Amino acid sequence: MGDDRFSERALTKAAEKYRSKLLLEEVIEAVCDFYDINANLLADPVKARPASEARAAAALLIQESDNLKLTELGFYLKRDLATLSQSANRLRKRATKDKILWGNIENI
Repeated sequence: MGDDRFSERALTKAAEKYRSKLLLEEVIEAVCDFYDINANLLADPVKARPASEARAAAALLIQESDNLKLTELGFYLKRDLATLSQSANRLRKRATKDKILWGNIENI
């Protein structure tokens, strides 16, 4: 009848293929909740923390998602795509050296 672990492997593979689709609004809400800011401040053109880091975190999370595009975030925030991409890449680089920051991003 086959390997005893067949069903376990099959279920594991099925779980790997299934990933819930994120919505832009969910990412924005999670980032705003984590950084304790509102969506208006996230879209505000200020360059001060925590808004700038929150925007970078949102961009990074969207880059990592399977179904969201950075252009959607850019449209929502009225931000340039290149700027969002650069800020996400800077945050990713910082997070590789700062385990607490990386943990925070994963928690979002």
